[in-house]
Amino acid sequence: MLIEDRHKLILWSVREGALLDEAVEWCRARGVEFYAINKDFPEEDTSKNIHFSRKLKADVWIDDRNVGGLPDWGTIYRMIHDNMTYEEVLQEEMGKKEEKPKKKWWQL
Repeated sequence: MLIEDRHKLILWSVREGALLDEAVEWCRARGVEFYAINKDFPEEDTSKNIHFSRKLKADVWIDDRNVGGLPDWGTIYRMIHDNMTYEEVLQEEMGKKEEKPKKKWWQL
């Protein structure tokens, strides 16, 4: 659904070689085609290693090693699509609403 919403998904993994290929094929078999794999963009040439930074330029990170674990994909989609925090999604699911919305970190 994120791809349908025109988000560009990048797989950023420590896997290499056959293990990376296996992960990419596993995702592809489930309809997930990545914009890039271990690169900022598909054309990036990392082979020359000249001024190459492993720091990915991304707006959102989805990490399975996140503190508290990985939310389910439906929750992740709602957070991105509806611009909600994880706390807001949980409160909505439990029927609680805050009276005063919290500022997001980018609204400092």
